[in-house]
Amino acid sequence: SVVAAEKAKSKRMDHMKAFQVYQQKCLGCHDSVANPELPGRTRDDWHLVVNVMHGYGLGLSTEDSEMIIDLLYQLRKGLEREAG
Repeated sequence: SVVAAEKAKSKRMDHMKAFQVYQQKCLGCHDSVANPELPGRTRDDWHLVVNVMHGYGLGLSTEDSEMIIDLLYQLRKGLEREAG
């Protein structure tokens, strides 16, 4: 349906925006979140990680933080210990 197609397009655009913020703010210090050797993280775990990064001066708005948390969770989806 048209509505479903618009939602999918919007989600892709949000994903692209989140990845751009991730590239700008995170990849300077971190290579990737796709390390298969690391245990998976829940959405709550990603909240904690992003909050710790704020302590190191990450400087994200609440909206950008939420986008990055969603992006990181989605990138690792299926690898998580439990649903987040």
